[in-house]
Amino acid sequence: MVEGGGPEEGRAALPDRMGLGRGLAVGLVLAVVVYGAFVFYTDLDALREGLRRLRWEAFALACGLSLGNYVLRWARWQRYLGALDVPLGVGRSVGVFGSGFVLTLSPGKVAELYKVALLRRHSPRPPEVATGVAVVMAERLTDLVGMAILFGVGLGVFPGAWPIAVGALAALAFALVALTSSRLRARLVGWLRGGRTERLAVLLDGVFGSLGTLLRPRWLLEGSVLATLAWVLQAGALAILVADLGGEGMTLVEASFTYSSATLGGVATFLPGGLGATELGLAALVSRFAELSPELASLAAILVRAATLWFAVLLGGLAWAALPKAPQPKAPQPKAPVGPQRSK
Repeated sequence: MVEGGGPEEGRAALPDRMGLGRGLAVGLVLAVVVYGAFVFYTDLDALREGLRRLRWEAFALACGLSLGNYVLRWARWQRYLGALDVPLGVGRSVGVFGSGFVLTLSPGKVAELYKVALLRRHSPRPPEVATGVAVVMAERLTDLVGMAILFGVGLGVFPGAWPIAVGALAALAFALVALTSSRLRARLVGWLRGGRTERLAVLLDGVFGSLGTLLRPRWLLEGSVLATLAWVLQAGALAILVADLGGEGMTLVEASFTYSSATLGGVATFLPGGLGATELGLAALVSRFAELSPELASLAAILVRAATLWFAVLLGGLAWAALPKAPQPKAPQPKAPVGPQRSK
């Protein structure tokens, strides 16, 4: 699965810095608009009072829990690379994985494509594009499984969400079955074979093949467990920040339901980083469960996003800056002459 193009092909197609800057700029502009609206429609005196009340060691602890989230998700990434026999040293693996965070705010799925391109550039044996895409897809699928588990655990505190939970679980189960179906793979690839869609057929065939490995029960269970633990840590960060702002005993179950609901809502909007939608969901549910004023609930939402989303962007920038140069392919050595040489 990983015997892709040669080193030069594997290290091509990496977005240039100007393109990365444009993608990040779009997200930053959207962030300014969203947070500016939050501040404009909120009582500034209440926000200042909330910031004075916040103990910054609590914010540091929330960032520490987020760091634990990233470590668990990197461990899953590394396990997936090993399952597909993609060679990548630990240092470069951390750099490639972390660099994807810097484009979290980019439109579409630029960050995911960028991570695939970096993987192909830095692996000593560049994998096929399909292999990298399959790893990223397996990450996102198990993230959804983890979020769905947290959402399901929280249904006891918000029973009105049962219809949403049933629909989401049915859609997720359908996606997992479809992506591992050999019959669907054969039909779809066969339909696309020939003509202008031949390359797409080859790509999809490779993606299906690699996902067939990563979505086997062993790897699906392992990835989902790591994802669930990772998202519990970020739910814990939310609970800590809410408690520090004076929230009335938000439990970890309530925090897990709140964080997963708001995050899934943000994903459904297809906005970069779920900006705006995720914050609104967090503020609404924090106000309900922790009995905080709308101003303090909004502040809690902004703080938890600072400790998760924005902390990830910062770490991604550092990882990208520290990533070593990609190894250069060795030039072919001239062959030694064969047979006796005639003297002049």
